[in-house]
Amino acid sequence: MRTLVISDIHGCYDKFKTLLEKVSYNYESDKLVLLGDYIDRGSSSRKVINLVIQLVFNGAIALKGNHEDMLLKALDDTYNCQIWLYNGGKNTLRSYYISGGYGSIPWYEQPSKIPGNHINFIRNLPTWYEDENYIFVHAGLSCNKNHPSISDEHDLMWIRNDWINSNYNGKTVVFGHTPTMNINKSNTPWFGKNKICIDTGAVFGKYDGKLTCLQLPEEKYWQM
Repeated sequence: MRTLVISDIHGCYDKFKTLLEKVSYNYESDKLVLLGDYIDRGSSSRKVINLVIQLVFNGAIALKGNHEDMLLKALDDTYNCQIWLYNGGKNTLRSYYISGGYGSIPWYEQPSKIPGNHINFIRNLPTWYEDENYIFVHAGLSCNKNHPSISDEHDLMWIRNDWINSNYNGKTVVFGHTPTMNINKSNTPWFGKNKICIDTGAVFGKYDGKLTCLQLPEEKYWQM
C-alpha cells in the first residue's frame, strides 16, 4: 500500500483532481492523507471540499488546517470574519454563490451561508494523524514536544519558524502550512531532519508554486 500525502490545496480544484489522476490514486490500494487548507485564495473551494468529503468517505484521512480554523472562528464574530476574509475567505464565499445579507457584513462576506454539511465536516476534522512510521499535521508540533497528543492544538495548525528551526528528534513529521519558498527557496518539498514540508505554494502562481503529492516511504513526489 502506498501512502500519498497532499497539503495546502487552497481551492485549486483542477490541480488537485489532475494530481490525483497523475498519481493513479486508488482508494482500494492506497492510503491518502490530506494535511489541511482545502479552502481560501483559489477559486474553487466548494468543489475541493466536495471532493475531500468524497475521498474521506472512501477511506482518506483529512486533517484541519489553519484556514479551516479561520473559517470556523469567522462564524463567531465580525472581527474574526474580517481576518478570514482578508486571508482569502472572499474567494471561498464566491465559490459557494452566496447571496443574502445581514448587519454590517455584505452578502458576499457571510460564512454562515456556507452549507451546514460542509461546516460540520470542517468542524469535525482531526488535527493530526499517525501511522507506524510518520506523524502527519498541518503546521508542526509545539516546541520541545515530540508528539501531537501533547502539543498545543493551535500549534498543530499555525506554528511556523519555531517548529521548522526546532531541534526535533522524534518520528518523522510530514506537514505543510509554511511554503517551501520560505524554507529552501524552491517549489519542491523540503526534507529536513525528521521533518518533511510539502506546501510547495500551489496557489502562488507568481512564484511558480506547485501542488505536491508525496509518496511514502519512498519520498518520491509528483507536482502539478
